[in-house]
Amino acid sequence: MVHRVFALLLAAVLMFTTAVTHQAGAFAPESGDTLPGTPAADASDSIRIDLIDGGTIYAGGLGGRIVALDAASGDERWTYQTLGPLAIVHLIDAGTVIATSHRVIPNSTSLEPVTFIVALDAATGLERWSTTWEVEATVVGTSGGRLLLHSVRSPVAIVTPDDLESDTGLIALDLATGERDWLGPIVYHALIPPTEPDTVYAVLPVTGEATFDVAALDAATGFERWRASVGSRAALRVVALDEERLYVATGQVETMLSSGRGGLWAIDRATGSVLWAAMTGGRGIAGNDLALGDDLVILASSDIDGRNSAIAGIDLLSGETRWTLPLPGYVHSGATLAGGLALAGNATPDEPNAPAAAIHALDPETGRLVWDVPAASIWAGVVAAQDDTAYVIARWTDADPEQLLALDLETGALVWQREIAGSGDVVGLADGVLYVTGDRDVQAVSDLHVYVGDDELSALDARTGAVIWTRSAAVNSTQPLEKQMSRTTGALGLTRTRCVAGADARVTPRTGCSKTRATIAAPGL
Repeated sequence: MVHRVFALLLAAVLMFTTAVTHQAGAFAPESGDTLPGTPAADASDSIRIDLIDGGTIYAGGLGGRIVALDAASGDERWTYQTLGPLAIVHLIDAGTVIATSHRVIPNSTSLEPVTFIVALDAATGLERWSTTWEVEATVVGTSGGRLLLHSVRSPVAIVTPDDLESDTGLIALDLATGERDWLGPIVYHALIPPTEPDTVYAVLPVTGEATFDVAALDAATGFERWRASVGSRAALRVVALDEERLYVATGQVETMLSSGRGGLWAIDRATGSVLWAAMTGGRGIAGNDLALGDDLVILASSDIDGRNSAIAGIDLLSGETRWTLPLPGYVHSGATLAGGLALAGNATPDEPNAPAAAIHALDPETGRLVWDVPAASIWAGVVAAQDDTAYVIARWTDADPEQLLALDLETGALVWQREIAGSGDVVGLADGVLYVTGDRDVQAVSDLHVYVGDDELSALDARTGAVIWTRSAAVNSTQPLEKQMSRTTGALGLTRTRCVAGADARVTPRTGCSKTRATIAAPGL
C-alpha cells in the first residue's frame, strides 16, 4: 500500500483489446553495475535538475543553492546561495534565470513558507534583482516583459471573502526589475502557452464553493477574457493544448483528496465554450500533461485503490472513447507517444503473487497491444523516448535500487540496462545524452508540497548507457551570502485589490486593472 500512496502523491469503458503481437522476456536486476560517482552528499546539499538550456544544466536543491553546470563535462560554472532550504530553477528568459526558494521564518506564528524570488544572469550567476512574497508561490511563466507567479493552494481549500482581501493570487512582476505590476485572481493552476504568450489559462476556485472554473486571462492586466464552468468538484489542471482547444483534467491526487469524479474537458480557446467532457468516474488522470495525436488524446487514469486503472484513446473532436485497455495496479504517469506507439507503465503491489509491472506499447489509433514487456518489478515507467528507443525506470521491490532500461521501440527488446544508486530519475535527454540522477532525498517544505533532490548526477551515452561523466551533487557557494543579496531586495508589498470579474472597486493602473472592474460574462453562461 505504501508504494500506491507514494505513486499517487508524486506525481498524474473498460474492455480488453486484441492479443499481444510481441512480448519480450522479463528482465532481472543487474548487480555490481551502479553508476560510479563521488560519495553521496548530505541531504541538505541534494540538487534537483530543473532546466537544461544552451549546453548548461541549471539546478536548484534542498540546500538552497542554485548551480549551473557544463552539460558536456559536468563542471561547475557558477553557484548562487538563496535564503531558503529549497531552491527551484523555473525558467530562463532573455539571458535571465528565474528561481525561487522557500523557507519558514524562524519563530514565526505561521508555518506557511515564504517565497524568495530571484533573477540571475544566466552566464555569470550574478543577481539582477530579488524580492520576497510572504506566501508559498510558484512560477507560471513570462509574458510581455512580466514574470507571473501564483500562490500555492490546497486542492480542497475553499476560497472565502477574506481570501479575496489577502495578498494571495496570481501576480505579475516586472521581469527587468522585480517590481510589482498587478495582483490578479486566486488560481489553483495556470499556464502560459508559448504559442500564445499574451494569455494565461487558469483554473479558478469558485468563491464559497467546492467547485472550479477555467478562465482565459489577459497576461498584461490579469483581466478575464472568458470564464467557463465545467462543474468539477475536484481541482483541475491544464494538461494539453492544440491550435483550437484547451484541455483540463482532474489529477489523481486532486480526485483522491476531493472524493470527486475524474474527467477531461475540452474548451474552445477563443470563446471559452465547453466542447465536450469525458468522465472517468473515480479515476484521476495520470501525469502533468497528456499526449496528443493528430486526432486523439491518450488518457491514463487510476482510482485510489489501484483496482480500476485504464489507458484510453479519446477522440479530440467529439470526446468519445475510441478504445480502452484496463491495466493492473496504478497507472502512475501519463502516456508517451513515440515511434508511432503510445507507451505507458504501471505499478503493482509488492506482495506475493502480484502481477509484475510492465511497459505497454499500443497502437494509438486502435488501442491494439503491439508489445508488452514485463519488468519483473513493482514499478515501471517510461521517462524519456527518442528516435527508436524508450527509456524506462523500474524498481524490483521497495528495498531494491532502481534500474534504467533502454528498450527498442519496434520490438520492446532490451538494448541496455544500468542500476541507479538508490532512487533517481532521468531528468533530461538532449543531443544523444541522458542526464540521470541517483540517491534521491525527499523533504516536506509545506503541507502542500513534498520536494525531491538528488545526491548524484550522471551523463550517459543514450545509445549504449556508458557513463560520460558523473559528479556528486554537493556544491559550495563561490562567494559570501551577504554579497549575493540584491540592493533591491524587499517585500512585494502587494495591494489588496485584484482583477476579479464582478468586483466593483476602482483601482490604479499599477495594479493592471485601470478601470472599474465590470463583470465579464463568459460565453454560454
